[in-house]
This record gives sequence, C-alpha cells and structure tokens, in this order.
Amino acid sequence: MEFGRLKNVDAVDFLFPEDHRDTTEILTHNKSKVVTPEIFIGCAKWGRKDWVGQLYPKGTKEADFLKHYVQHFNLIELNALFYRLFPKSTSNVA
Repeated sequence: MEFGRLKNVDAVDFLFPEDHRDTTEILTHNKSKVVTPEIFIGCAKWGRKDWVGQLYPKGTKEADFLKHYVQHFNLIELNALFYRLFPKSTSNVA
C-alpha cells in the first residue's frame, strides 16, 4: 500500500472494535453527571480528486470538495503537530 492510499476502499472494515470492559462503568459512574461523549471523525484532507464519484457526487468541482466533505465528516485532521507543539491555551479541551 502506498502511504495514505487504499487500492480498494470497499475492502476496509470500518466497524468499531468492542468497548473496553470498563467503558460502561466509567461513563455511568456518577449518575448525577451524565456524560455524553463527543465523537469527531474525519480525514487528513478533503481535496481528493479520486473521491469524485465515490464520496463526492460525479462532476464535483475541486472548489466544492469541502462543501461535500462536511456533509460526511465533522473534523479535518490538520497534521499540525508535525510542525510544532502548540501551547495548551490553543486547545478547546478543558
């Protein structure tokens, strides 16, 4: 496999693995504070011409890739940590 490319995306198993045995206990430990986890799913880039006709409708122009991408995913990986470590103040995670 060439890094970052799949010859046949139909052969990929996108099922989630089974939950860890402690997951239910951790999420329900304090009943007064119900925690609803947020899940973000996305790809490292959205400008893939080879997704036209697969993820994007046939005939989609490059200028419209992002518009179609966000209909499927709620996150884009920026690979920013490759370039530098960011200060904690830039995080929106408490």
